[in-house]
Amino acid sequence: MVTKASEWKQEYAAGIEVELPSGKVVKLKPAGIGTFLKYGGIPDHLTSQVEALLKAQMSQDSGAELIQSLDDFTNQSELIDLFCVTCIVEPKFTLTPHGQEGPDEISIQLMDDDDKVQIFNILG
Repeated sequence: MVTKASEWKQEYAAGIEVELPSGKVVKLKPAGIGTFLKYGGIPDHLTSQVEALLKAQMSQDSGAELIQSLDDFTNQSELIDLFCVTCIVEPKFTLTPHGQEGPDEISIQLMDDDDKVQIFNILG
């Protein structure tokens, strides 16, 4: 049976619950790297990293060789943080440093790297 438009929209708005490697549960909204590119959500200094990730995805490569320097690692980490903050519906995460976030926000700095990578692998 074909999924109705109203069902599709409702699921997108509500998000999907995902248990992360840490055991914590978040709600995610579907968005891929292509969505970021399409709507200009990627800072200019990360564009080359995203292009490399897309090429790796298209060639079914692991992408492991994309990290060739500390700058590459830093850029990829920043991209994954941005991706997670954008895609997590609940609880509310922010790029604001820990200790400066609002009372109803969680700094992305507090999320385990394994959890971030899991989110990126699911949606990216």
